[in-house]
Amino acid sequence: MPISADEAATDLRDIAQIEARSRELKGYEKGSPYLLLWGTIWIIGYTAGGLGHFAGSNWWLWPLVDMLGIGGSVIIALRQARTGTRAEGNAHRNYGLRSVAGCIVAMCFTVATYTVLAPHFIKQFIAFPGLLLGTIYALIGVIWLPRYFVLGAIIFVLTLVGFFWVETWLSFWMAAVGGGGLILGGLWLRKA
Repeated sequence: MPISADEAATDLRDIAQIEARSRELKGYEKGSPYLLLWGTIWIIGYTAGGLGHFAGSNWWLWPLVDMLGIGGSVIIALRQARTGTRAEGNAHRNYGLRSVAGCIVAMCFTVATYTVLAPHFIKQFIAFPGLLLGTIYALIGVIWLPRYFVLGAIIFVLTLVGFFWVETWLSFWMAAVGGGGLILGGLWLRKA
């Protein structure tokens, strides 16, 4: 029995919705390991920075842990590229390379912003990456993957809370809410 034009249109809309949801879930699955990695990097970097605040400066550690994060991101991208079909592997590789490039762009923007706007207080240096990352993830959520909006908004707001009310312990606060937030977000996205 032939189907009507309305039934065919309804079926095609259903298929398009299923494809869109599948792409969204794949996006969460691909992003989860990066959030887990960078959450760990933030915990290490901010905790070391907080300890350095009390025992002398050790902010030199940030470039080192950032390089570890970039290297780890490349490894994640290569591993994701090996899974699935050749087309899926290429998509994973491209996603991974775009993620690494995005990290480098964000780092360059941060350094340029610090250079041009020259923060006067250490808490400005500490809070800016959380605000930047929160904004980037919120934008990703608005445009593509809605759960990223929630993650970005939480990190953004909690960064401001720490900036205004947790001054002395801001590095440790950022380790917990920034690094911990990324890890919890990675676990949440993995279960999407």
